[in-house]
Amino acid sequence: MPSYLCVIEGPTDEVPNWGGYTVDLRVSTTGQSRDEVLQLLQEGMALHIEWLQEDGVEVPAPTTTEAEHRAALEADEDPEISNLNGVEFLMLKPISPTPENHDHQP
Repeated sequence: MPSYLCVIEGPTDEVPNWGGYTVDLRVSTTGQSRDEVLQLLQEGMALHIEWLQEDGVEVPAPTTTEAEHRAALEADEDPEISNLNGVEFLMLKPISPTPENHDHQP
Protein backbone atom coordinates (compact mmCIF):
# COMPACT_ATOMS: atom_id res chain seq x y z
CA MET A 1 0.00 0.00 0.00
CA PRO A 2 1.38 3.46 -0.84
CA SER A 3 2.31 6.16 1.67
CA TYR A 4 0.39 9.42 1.78
CA LEU A 5 1.54 12.90 2.78
CA CYS A 6 0.23 13.82 6.25
CA VAL A 7 0.46 17.08 8.14
CA ILE A 8 0.75 16.92 11.93
CA GLU A 9 0.25 19.98 14.12
CA GLY A 10 1.28 20.16 17.75
CA PRO A 11 -0.73 21.76 20.51
CA THR A 12 -0.78 25.55 20.93
CA ASP A 13 -1.88 27.94 23.64
CA GLU A 14 -5.29 28.17 21.95
CA VAL A 15 -5.68 24.51 20.96
CA PRO A 16 -4.43 21.96 23.51
CA ASN A 17 -4.80 18.89 21.27
CA TRP A 18 -2.67 17.51 18.48
CA GLY A 19 -4.18 17.43 15.00
CA GLY A 20 -3.41 15.90 11.65
CA TYR A 21 -4.71 15.36 8.15
CA THR A 22 -3.84 13.62 4.94
CA VAL A 23 -3.59 15.78 1.87
CA ASP A 24 -4.73 13.42 -0.89
CA LEU A 25 -7.30 11.33 1.02
CA ARG A 26 -9.07 14.09 2.97
CA VAL A 27 -8.84 12.28 6.30
CA SER A 28 -8.36 14.30 9.49
CA THR A 29 -8.23 13.66 13.23
CA THR A 30 -7.29 15.10 16.60
CA GLY A 31 -5.82 13.46 19.65
CA GLN A 32 -4.18 14.01 22.99
CA SER A 33 -0.71 13.02 21.74
CA ARG A 34 1.33 12.91 18.55
CA ASP A 35 1.36 9.09 18.65
CA GLU A 36 -2.43 8.96 18.98
CA VAL A 37 -2.86 11.27 15.98
CA LEU A 38 -0.45 9.19 13.87
CA GLN A 39 -2.30 5.98 14.74
CA LEU A 40 -5.74 7.49 14.09
CA LEU A 41 -4.62 8.94 10.77
CA GLN A 42 -3.23 5.62 9.59
CA GLU A 43 -6.37 3.77 10.64
CA GLY A 44 -8.60 6.48 9.15
CA MET A 45 -6.78 6.23 5.83
CA ALA A 46 -7.26 2.45 5.76
CA LEU A 47 -10.98 2.76 6.52
CA HIS A 48 -11.46 5.53 3.97
CA ILE A 49 -9.73 3.46 1.27
CA GLU A 50 -11.85 0.42 2.20
CA TRP A 51 -15.07 2.46 1.93
CA LEU A 52 -14.04 3.95 -1.40
CA GLN A 53 -13.31 0.47 -2.77
CA GLU A 54 -16.62 -0.90 -1.44
CA ASP A 55 -18.43 1.94 -3.24
CA GLY A 56 -16.51 1.30 -6.47
CA VAL A 57 -14.79 4.69 -6.28
CA GLU A 58 -11.20 5.04 -7.46
CA VAL A 59 -8.76 5.51 -4.58
CA PRO A 60 -6.77 8.72 -5.04
CA ALA A 61 -3.08 8.17 -5.67
CA PRO A 62 -0.65 9.92 -3.35
CA THR A 63 0.37 12.74 -5.67
CA THR A 64 0.95 15.80 -3.48
CA THR A 65 4.54 16.35 -2.40
CA GLU A 66 5.68 18.02 0.79
CA ALA A 67 7.23 20.86 -1.20
CA GLU A 68 3.97 21.53 -3.07
CA HIS A 69 1.80 21.49 0.03
CA ARG A 70 4.28 23.51 2.10
CA ALA A 71 4.39 26.17 -0.64
CA ALA A 72 0.59 26.30 -0.81
CA LEU A 73 0.30 26.74 2.96
CA GLU A 74 3.03 29.39 3.07
CA ALA A 75 1.33 31.33 0.26
CA ASP A 76 -2.00 31.51 2.10
CA GLU A 77 -2.95 35.01 3.22
CA ASP A 78 -4.34 33.74 6.54
CA PRO A 79 -1.44 33.90 9.05
CA GLU A 80 -2.89 30.96 11.01
CA ILE A 81 -2.49 28.80 7.90
CA SER A 82 0.76 30.21 6.54
CA ASN A 83 2.62 29.96 9.88
CA LEU A 84 4.23 26.51 9.84
CA ASN A 85 5.81 26.63 13.30
CA GLY A 86 5.06 23.34 15.02
CA VAL A 87 3.93 21.69 11.76
CA GLU A 88 5.40 18.35 10.70
CA PHE A 89 5.12 16.68 7.29
CA LEU A 90 5.24 12.87 7.19
CA MET A 91 4.64 10.09 4.69
CA LEU A 92 2.42 7.48 6.36
CA LYS A 93 1.01 4.14 5.23
CA PRO A 94 -2.57 3.19 6.04
CA ILE A 95 -2.95 0.47 8.70
CA SER A 96 -6.07 -1.52 9.44
CA PRO A 97 -7.61 -0.77 12.82
CA THR A 98 -7.32 -3.67 15.25
CA PRO A 99 -7.90 -3.93 19.00
CA GLU A 100 -4.13 -4.46 19.48
CA ASN A 101 -3.47 -0.99 18.04
CA HIS A 102 -5.32 0.73 20.88
CA ASP A 103 -3.87 1.34 24.32
CA HIS A 104 -7.10 2.39 25.99
CA GLN A 105 -9.79 0.13 27.39
CA PRO A 106 -13.41 0.57 26.21
